[in-house]
Amino acid sequence: MTTEQKKVFTNVIHDLKSPLAIITGLSEVFLRMMANDLNDKQRAVIHKISRHARFALDLIEDLLDIEQLSSGQVLLSRAILDLRPFLDDIVQTHSIAGAEKGIRIDLKMEGDCIIETDERRLREILNNLLSNALKYSHAQTSILISMLEEENNCIIIVKDQGIGIKEDEIDKLFTPFAQLTNHPTGNEKSTGLGLSIVKTLIELLGGEIAVSSVESEGTTFTLKLPKNNETK
Repeated sequence: MTTEQKKVFTNVIHDLKSPLAIITGLSEVFLRMMANDLNDKQRAVIHKISRHARFALDLIEDLLDIEQLSSGQVLLSRAILDLRPFLDDIVQTHSIAGAEKGIRIDLKMEGDCIIETDERRLREILNNLLSNALKYSHAQTSILISMLEEENNCIIIVKDQGIGIKEDEIDKLFTPFAQLTNHPTGNEKSTGLGLSIVKTLIELLGGEIAVSSVESEGTTFTLKLPKNNETK
């Protein structure tokens, strides 16, 4: 793709964001305002509109991220971040979606971990990992977020009790548009881009990511983040 073609592609993607965001927002507002006036069939249709618009919006965000990351134009805004309140906020944010699916999110923190990092990018990483954990977990299970401190690093672990990943597919996880055998438990959609973005971002932050999984038992992602801003 030429530079001019990339520019056109990016502009088109940006232009699509606004109408999709409006459709998503209006459908959600409509559901809240008209909750008592809709029958089940009408409610299901609006839910479907909202779900597909949200998926398209997520895909656009992922495509923009991939374009930005591949062009090397990512600017990091580093600052001191206390992981305790940060992780607590992340868990509270996702607990609403978890409750809707019957999944509990627990948080376990050992020590006080303060790092120098880009908060927005780290939030993007964890939002992606938690969203995936919720997508691939059944009701009446739990997700555990753990934090522990090492001498020069902080470790964040996201462990679910979901459907897991086949051993021969683990190597594909961080490949863009990877399509695995197992599917989300609630028929949620997946762009196949999220984990490739996660891996690139964690490396930009000077960190590392590792994954282990047992099919039908769950998956664990482990993030290692340096306390200072010196990338490896």
